[in-house]
Amino acid sequence: MHGRVKVKAPAEIQAERAREERALAAKFTADLDKAWSKRSNQCFDEEALKLTGRILLQNADYQTIWNFRREIILHWKDHGLPKKVPEPVKLDNCDDQKQDLVISGDAIGDNNQNNDGVSGASILEMEKVYMEELKFTSSCLIKHPKSYGTWYHRRYIILLMQNPPFKEEIQACDHFLDLDERNFHCWDYRRFICNCGKIDPQNELQFTQRKIAQNFSNFSSFYYRSSLLTMAHQEKILNINDVWNSEYETVSNAIFVDPNDQSPWFYHKWLLAVDQLINYQHSKPDSFIHKIVFDKSNGRMIYQFHKPLRRPPFIESSFTTDDDQNVTLTNIEWKKIEPLSSYIWYHQIGNYSIKQVNFNFEGKDFAINLNNLDSESNLKISIVSEMPRTNTSNPESKLDENKLRNLNLLLELEPDNKWINLTLALIKGGPDETAFNKLIAVDNLRCNYYNDQKSKQIWESHVKDNQLNPRLTLNDRHLTCLYFTNNLTHLRYLDLSNNDFLKISKSFNTLILLETLIMDKNKISMVDKDFEMLSLKKLSIKNNCIKNFNLIEPVKNCPLLQILDVTGNNIDQKETSILPSSLEIVI
Repeated sequence: MHGRVKVKAPAEIQAERAREERALAAKFTADLDKAWSKRSNQCFDEEALKLTGRILLQNADYQTIWNFRREIILHWKDHGLPKKVPEPVKLDNCDDQKQDLVISGDAIGDNNQNNDGVSGASILEMEKVYMEELKFTSSCLIKHPKSYGTWYHRRYIILLMQNPPFKEEIQACDHFLDLDERNFHCWDYRRFICNCGKIDPQNELQFTQRKIAQNFSNFSSFYYRSSLLTMAHQEKILNINDVWNSEYETVSNAIFVDPNDQSPWFYHKWLLAVDQLINYQHSKPDSFIHKIVFDKSNGRMIYQFHKPLRRPPFIESSFTTDDDQNVTLTNIEWKKIEPLSSYIWYHQIGNYSIKQVNFNFEGKDFAINLNNLDSESNLKISIVSEMPRTNTSNPESKLDENKLRNLNLLLELEPDNKWINLTLALIKGGPDETAFNKLIAVDNLRCNYYNDQKSKQIWESHVKDNQLNPRLTLNDRHLTCLYFTNNLTHLRYLDLSNNDFLKISKSFNTLILLETLIMDKNKISMVDKDFEMLSLKKLSIKNNCIKNFNLIEPVKNCPLLQILDVTGNNIDQKETSILPSSLEIVI
């Protein structure tokens, strides 16, 4: 039996581990008690820093201890260093690669007197303290690489430094990402360092290219690359048009390598969005004004813009009436649909019949002739500039026939792949209900999302054909939500019966001229608390899932509502008192 190593029984090992853990817990608790005592007594000495160091090496997510550590450092900055500062933290049982992550710094001197004679520590002394803090956070990150508190403290120290070691920090990020290429804390910190240190984005683009080549599944690399390309394009470092095709080729290769990997698909979706934005800029309207509507019934002028405005568009305008009177409005009292920025602004104009509107917007004079009055809707509508084209069927799109052919080839190889099915469904010019129904079959967990996207395409196709018609009917289309409301502001009548709406949302508020809303035979159970339609007179929600009037009480926010039809709902008739007495309720 001699010469053999004694092997401990499992029970002995567990007992020994339990003793070690109890000892560590006792020491940890004792350090915490001392730390709280020192903080209570405003004692910011060397021992306090050591205590926080020991605690954080064991539990790097103890945010209050990080706060105490920052208080100590700020106290030294304002009142001078203690006589002796702790030695750099050394890691036990650490391999050479990880030890290299710890940034080296010179020993901190004992002098606590500034060069200018004041009591605070000198800049040079504090820079050494900050370097030791970077070294300490590296020690914590080796044991706790995804600690929010540690990464935040590292950022905090960088912001305190006069001359942060940006180059060394980038190298530290390289090492940490070699250990875990998906550590999003490190990716965020890298972006922070690059922004603070004005790191050349071309170098970072090369770095992300290397990371993507190493692993196509690294979503963090793709995301960082999209951020870099956007920033570089905005700052005119490069033109994203010049690199779009090469970027698409890279992600296309990744998609064909593993069609089920979501990371390259998200980057693919971003590239398509960039292509649409380019198309939008090419077809950008000359004017920011899309449409002007004169509502004779309510004496109201409505202006719709291509971009949301936070402030009123102008304070003075003039108009010509049908009998050739010239009227000037000053100090216009504007109102808007949204509480902050709004695409739609309107104001009262009085008892006039308008044929021309004149105003100055963004330094340009406009004289807009309104169309003839529609006798049914009592509206005059003028389209100032068409909505820009944004779909990928645009002839200027970079998604050419060859790229589409490759996507369709992938669909033949992977007919049940949700990513390729979704991509092709989204880039087609018109609604593809068959494709979305297939997606619901293969990926039922996201059926609500697919139904919403299908609804969006249906709305888009009808918006194009309904620029001036004040009536719109969309029945039996399985619609689940309302889209493109900014293009439907001229509607007086909207029928959405036999669809799949679950509620009446505040998005209907944008339909500022709508007087009749029919939503019979849906699945509506409630009305949003912010629901408030300015012109609505009749709301029909027959044969839905409404249980009581409390759930549709917000309809009282509509100032002109006269008729509420709730026939066919299993609703308690005794609760009608919560609605205005002037409202005619059909039960």
